[in-house]
Amino acid sequence: MLPLNEDILSLHRRREPRFYAMIAADRTYWYRRTSAPALASVYEPILCQNRKEEMFGTFSSRYNEDLPQCLTGYWIKKHINPNVTLGMYWQRQGSDMEPHIMMRLPDLYLASAEAWNEYLDAPNEHVYEMIDKVRERAGILKVRDAWHNYAKNSSKVDTKVGMREIIHDEWNVEFAFEGRRFWNLRRWMTAQNELNQPQYGWNILASDQDGFYCNYEGPKIVWKKRAFNAPRDYFFPIRAEEILISGVKQNPGW
Repeated sequence: MLPLNEDILSLHRRREPRFYAMIAADRTYWYRRTSAPALASVYEPILCQNRKEEMFGTFSSRYNEDLPQCLTGYWIKKHINPNVTLGMYWQRQGSDMEPHIMMRLPDLYLASAEAWNEYLDAPNEHVYEMIDKVRERAGILKVRDAWHNYAKNSSKVDTKVGMREIIHDEWNVEFAFEGRRFWNLRRWMTAQNELNQPQYGWNILASDQDGFYCNYEGPKIVWKKRAFNAPRDYFFPIRAEEILISGVKQNPGW
């Protein structure tokens, strides 16, 4: 996942496998099928170089909405087919007969863990078992082993409130970039806390390491127009025609 003899940001090191499977972070490897015809069944590691004028970086001197730029400095590779070379993505790939995923098994596991954790006064074996099925498939420790052995707050995994936060985090990681967070934040009633925060990232207009990582002072704000108006945005507006026909009352704030 990481190259040798390369200066890599600590944030990108020693992460769980899902980080490297989902995100093309700067100076990490992206394994894809080789473009050499004689080696069609071989995967080659492509070094993700995300700084300005590099392979995955921008060639513009400013933020430009008309170009395929990534404001944060991280590209999503979760949904990109590794069997197709990067140079072939301009062509149509796949078949209309290929199945489309409507629901994944981890969806049921995490829903069961969350429901039982809310129902019980304290998490039981079923709660842990359901979340462990997701974690083991991802190649990481069971939830109690991880918290009891490595977490600063080791007792968090033993309480209902603590497990609620852990399950929420597991939802966010396992289903990252799949559109579930939009609905989960509204279901958990935490959207106003999460979606009113600015979006942070690295300086993608810098071509050197220090500039790209903001002189190691932490990420900078790259987008600050996010807004969630509670309680209005927990609902969708009802069409005016429907209100006139049925006489229903419009949702709050709309």
